[in-house]
Amino acid sequence: MTSNKEPHGWTEARVSRAIAMAISGVVVVADLWLLVVFLRATRGLPGGLASYWYILAGIVAVFVFALLRLRRHWRAFQAGE
Repeated sequence: MTSNKEPHGWTEARVSRAIAMAISGVVVVADLWLLVVFLRATRGLPGGLASYWYILAGIVAVFVFALLRLRRHWRAFQAGE
């Protein structure tokens, strides 16, 4: 079977998508690391996690944003846009 798709080419748009995916992936991994460090650090703080909920909310917000951005770039990269 032959495919009517164009051959894979590294256009400027595909390169920029690949770089954006790499950066988003690094942000996701770094945010997970930050979450683990934060959760370990709050054990020793007065008031515990309940006193610092806003920091946790910020970490989760950045994680969700980066994950959605990574997903959007991945789909566009696969589509060849």
